[in-house]
Amino acid sequence: MTNSLPSIKLGELLIYAEILNIEDLNQAIESSKNTKLPVGRELVMRGILSETVLTGAVKLQSLIKDKLVDSDMAIKTLKIVHFENVEIDEALKKAGFEALKTRATARLGEILVEAQITTSDKLNEALATSKETGLPLGRVMVLTQKLSEELLTAALTTQVLIRDEKLTREQAIQGLKAAKRRRGDFEKSLIEQGLYQPPGKPWIKLGELLVKASLVTETDIMTCLETSLAKELALGEVLVQSGYINTQVLNAALDIQKMVGNKTLSPHFASICLNQIATRGISVEQATAEIGFNESDDSKNIKLTDVLKVCGIASDDDLLKAVKKAIQNSKLLGQILLNAGTIDTGLLNSCLRCQYLINQGFINIEHAVIVMNMCRQKNISFDEALKELGWIK
Repeated sequence: MTNSLPSIKLGELLIYAEILNIEDLNQAIESSKNTKLPVGRELVMRGILSETVLTGAVKLQSLIKDKLVDSDMAIKTLKIVHFENVEIDEALKKAGFEALKTRATARLGEILVEAQITTSDKLNEALATSKETGLPLGRVMVLTQKLSEELLTAALTTQVLIRDEKLTREQAIQGLKAAKRRRGDFEKSLIEQGLYQPPGKPWIKLGELLVKASLVTETDIMTCLETSLAKELALGEVLVQSGYINTQVLNAALDIQKMVGNKTLSPHFASICLNQIATRGISVEQATAEIGFNESDDSKNIKLTDVLKVCGIASDDDLLKAVKKAIQNSKLLGQILLNAGTIDTGLLNSCLRCQYLINQGFINIEHAVIVMNMCRQKNISFDEALKELGWIK
């Protein structure tokens, strides 16, 4: 094994360290093409790697790129992490890392903070999310809208130029600052000249939604609309005062209107949800979550089990235990997991909402990991997490 490689792939590093075999690596690579997750995360999900080993391998990759360790030392260190079951920092000390630390690093987070593209607080938050989800730092920052795709590309290019000694750190930082200014000035200029406008949003009128949900007739809507215009009241207020709907249904309809507007719910499913809320007295969260049950079991659609495993909520063992414990129960998988105590109602609703939005093309698996991580960390619903991330209004 040469000690002069400028970089090394994660799988290669793990194979050289005798932690992974080529068959398991190839299977993980194939699976990652479908889930769009990093290969390392796939290996953890399959139980082949521990989180500690994955974290160590990723850090060692970075150190090799920074020319702070050579490939031989990286392999030696990773073996210590795996076979002695210690954290990467302790393993580095055992391998004599301090003696090699002779040059400044060009870590992505460091240069983004120095270029004033992000703050230390936002960086730390993104680093925590990256560690929890297994997604790369830059990708996390883009998904959580802390960084644009363009600036991430510029920052990654800058890293390479610093490491190849084609730019000094100071030159690179100034270049990133200029890139940030140009991007902001360019977008502002387009808007001021009327050359750019955000795309229009789909919408469904309140009356149309209520009619589609079979809660009122078109005649009822026209009557209340006339009254609302004459008395200068909102249509919803008149509908409640006239006894056509109650306040709970009105509030739910307004929430569902927003979901149609931000494209997380189609008008067709919006009417089904509102009908279920009115007739069964369930919440918006439960109604939107249950849409996942109504979707066809097409092989192209992501399954609830996939969402649970990819987002780290339930492993294969958890699912098997849940099924065994509730083997007499004929209800769907979600109810089985509830019966087994693996998840609670709120988390199940979020998973089902997540499943629906993936299958509708609103988000992908990578997005799902970020949103579900926030749901679990902050104990909020899936749509509340979407709002916090700024993906919907």
